[in-house]
Amino acid sequence: MASTRENNPGDPRSRGILAVIVGPQGDLSRLVRDAAFTLRRVPTLLDAVALLASLPPEAGLERIVLISQGSATAQTLQDFIEALRHVDRTVSVAHIGPCEPQMRGLVDGVVSSVMEPEEVRSIIDGRERLVPDLPVQVLTSTPARRARNADIGDAALVHKLMLGEDVLEAAVDLLLSREAAARYRDADEPPTAGAVRAEVRREHDVVGVLEAPGSFDAGVLGAHAAWLSAWLTLESRYREQRIEALTDPLTGAWNRRYFERYLAMAIEQAKQARLTVTVLVFDIDEFKRYNDAFGHAAGDEILRETVRMLRSVIRPSDRVCRIGGDEFAVIFYEPRGPRVPASKPPESIYRLAKRFQSQISGHRFPKLGRDAPGTLTISGGLATYPWDGQDPRTLLERADELAIQSKKAGKNVITLGPGALRECVDPLDE
Repeated sequence: MASTRENNPGDPRSRGILAVIVGPQGDLSRLVRDAAFTLRRVPTLLDAVALLASLPPEAGLERIVLISQGSATAQTLQDFIEALRHVDRTVSVAHIGPCEPQMRGLVDGVVSSVMEPEEVRSIIDGRERLVPDLPVQVLTSTPARRARNADIGDAALVHKLMLGEDVLEAAVDLLLSREAAARYRDADEPPTAGAVRAEVRREHDVVGVLEAPGSFDAGVLGAHAAWLSAWLTLESRYREQRIEALTDPLTGAWNRRYFERYLAMAIEQAKQARLTVTVLVFDIDEFKRYNDAFGHAAGDEILRETVRMLRSVIRPSDRVCRIGGDEFAVIFYEPRGPRVPASKPPESIYRLAKRFQSQISGHRFPKLGRDAPGTLTISGGLATYPWDGQDPRTLLERADELAIQSKKAGKNVITLGPGALRECVDPLDE
């Protein structure tokens, strides 16, 4: 049978399978031995949504999510499957081991804890027979069964979710483009006389309502409200886990994982829109000496204050990241591009960096006490895409090289690459 799958590409069972296992359960040994399977284990349902959303479609690769016992309640599983189907309407979902009847009604099948390849394939094949080639439905709670089929095109919402941006406005715009009769209202706005209404919730909180003329089908409106609620709940839960996974617990700055993801995204956007991205990499001069002399509590205070002062001088669109012990990186990026000519000229990036450098050198850290050997200083490098580096790796390497030059120049220096000199300095800068 294995040779048939290998030699007959037209056989659906010959295709590759990406199996995403949520939670700790499931014996992977049999799936590992089957060359058709690619395995990924993730801790939570939201991680599975994020993983599938981040992977481009691949011809001939089936996708199935296998959920460990205890990883979801029936309600969270329903929200999760809705989000999954927004990302990929062909994905199969199975539960590992027995589950309650309500959950069994939501998934495509149940596999044993040993996860035999053939039982996983049978669920995928069964779902293929059950899913016709139709437009995607609005997948929500019970009222959705009465909702019309619609090509909902949620790629923009997934994109915003992955970037940590607000989903509500985009989701409302998308919903109203499908249903012109509906209107979104804040929860505290008075109701319109004669209108039908449906609550929109984030988790358990009512955040708004959908309204439509009294003749509108209340079941359809409820389906739209449930769809919007599912997205807001998914956003809330994903944001909590995303913040935990992508931030530094000591300082609250973004961590290295976030830095790498955001920089790659910023450069890709800048490439399309012909914008620039600048990276400042710096560390605190003689930090180890302070840490050793005054203790880790003093070192922690320095790191936290460094982030606080940085945030006080940069722009809202910029990102502060802690990428090493006392090594930080700031991504300077304005996705909307330069301001209109009539607006007030923004401060140059170089001036922002110098202001921060001045702030930290003049700041007194209480835990260092009066005996601290001088003020703190930083040494860093500024590199700008596309001139100083045309991809994330080379841009970061260039900023690192410039920071090393600053150290060699006597510390308390910020060295600029040619691209940064071109884009980050204006005539008012010294």
